[in-house]
This record gives sequence, structure tokens and C-alpha cells, in this order.
Amino acid sequence: MTTTSVAPATDHAPRSTRKPASTWRAGIGAAFIAAVVNGMIFLIARAADVSFLVRFSSHQTASRVTGGSVLFSSAIALIVGTAMAALASSRLRRGVRVVQIAGAAIALLSLAVPLSVHANTGTKLALASMHLVAGSVFIISLQYVKSSVRRTGGDRRAESPYPVGEVPHTA
Repeated sequence: MTTTSVAPATDHAPRSTRKPASTWRAGIGAAFIAAVVNGMIFLIARAADVSFLVRFSSHQTASRVTGGSVLFSSAIALIVGTAMAALASSRLRRGVRVVQIAGAAIALLSLAVPLSVHANTGTKLALASMHLVAGSVFIISLQYVKSSVRRTGGDRRAESPYPVGEVPHTA
């Protein structure tokens, strides 16, 4: 005779079967691509005689944006975003989508920084384009994660003929 018993109820929805490694792989790749592209933008702008001297307030002395700071900032921003995406994808059903939308919003809001500093127009345009590159690469990398999960069926929940919390037992 087969009977069913009720397992302790949990407050958590079933977790995604998406492997965090795929999110990290896409994020690290995106960080590398963003750093390289932004480094190229920096080099092209420097060749065009863009000064990259910025002041955040009119009372502050000007500081120069360096190639190293461009590479570091590009990579670290995407790595932090990737960590958030990996965490969200393991906790929420549509976690990657949530982080993708938040990343787009942050990228757009971050444009206020290079556009509001005291700097010449070339510096502002170069820095703003770097923000757009980093945001775009991040969003595209998360789209890759989402599409690879769809192709492999990795985001499907385990289906069971038993109601939630019930486990079959044999007597």
C-alpha cells in the first residue's frame, strides 16, 4: 500500500537549476571585454588630445583619469554586477532579468557623473561612452546567460506528481 506524508512546509520557492558558473563565466568575459573596449576608447581619446582632467567641484584641483583607472573601474563594476546576478539567479526565479533591468538603470544613472564633472567636452564624451559600453556589455552578457538557460532548459522547475510538501512513502 502506498501512502503519502507531508514534509515540513518551507517558505522558499524551488530554486533555479541555473549553474552560477555560467553566470560567472559570462560576467568575467564581459568584464574583460568592457575593460578592453574602454581601454581602446581611452587610447583613441588620448591620441585625439583629450585631456582627461576632471574636477568634481569647482573648488577642487583637477585630477587626471588614467588608463589603469579606466581598466580597473570597468572590470570591477562588472564583477560586482556579476556577483549580484549570480546571487539573484540562485534566489529568484527571474533573478537574472531583475539584475539586467537594475544594471540598465544603473548604467543610465551613472551617466550623470561624467556629464556633470568639470571637464572639457572631449573628456565628458569619452567617459560617458565608457559608461555606456560597460552597461551594454553587462546587459548583453546577462542576455547570453538567459538564452543559454532557455536552450538547455536549465531554468525549469522540477515537476512532481505530488503536491508541494508531500513525499511518497511505501508501507
